[in-house]
Amino acid sequence: MVAKALPRGRTFTGDRTNASIDQSRDSLAQALANIPFLSGRLVKDVSILAAATLITHNLGRKMKGFIVVNCTQSPNELPAYSSDGEDPARQVYLTTTTNSFIGDIWFF
Repeated sequence: MVAKALPRGRTFTGDRTNASIDQSRDSLAQALANIPFLSGRLVKDVSILAAATLITHNLGRKMKGFIVVNCTQSPNELPAYSSDGEDPARQVYLTTTTNSFIGDIWFF
């Protein structure tokens, strides 16, 4: 009889319930690690003008996107991505085309 290989040095104790729980936990941890929204940073009181404005997000990596969380000034237009900053792991340029924007942004 050929024995199945067990992941990460685990030993089989004969209890298939525990093995199933371990596998489910590992699958959930891997799925959560792949959700970009969970590894983000909130930047408060961001002020963006009609010209490209440099924003420091300090993610430690290039951002994947952003979400406006709170608008303290009602804009007619929300901010848009313009370009990466000099250090893409920490900075990004955002812009609006017509009005200014003031609010909180979640970078991920």
